[in-house]
Amino acid sequence: MIFSFRFRGKHQEILALYRSFLDHPNQGLHPKELSRMTGIPMLDVVTRMDKTAELFVKLPGRRDGLTRYRLTTTATARTTIEIEHLVEQQVRKESWLYYAFIAMILLVFLIAVMAIAPAI
Repeated sequence: MIFSFRFRGKHQEILALYRSFLDHPNQGLHPKELSRMTGIPMLDVVTRMDKTAELFVKLPGRRDGLTRYRLTTTATARTTIEIEHLVEQQVRKESWLYYAFIAMILLVFLIAVMAIAPAI
């Protein structure tokens, strides 16, 4: 797809991951643990956390070689309502971008039809 939306259509997954981190404060969690807690496939968990750097940060590796994630400092400082508002705001922005792109395609198609119609 031309656009890769980070929040649109994925906001429930993001909020589920966020709530999982709230249930385990000050703890780095492995994507497999998060997958078990939320019921989201592990690859989707990793993709979601890598693409939403506003909320999740990858921790440096330990000796055990496992990759862990945590909430960012700003995400831990905000309330749940503020995070939900942030996610909804991003969903709205991406939706407007999607609708604008569809409108541009329809407009180009309409202009092309209008340009060809008099020639016929």
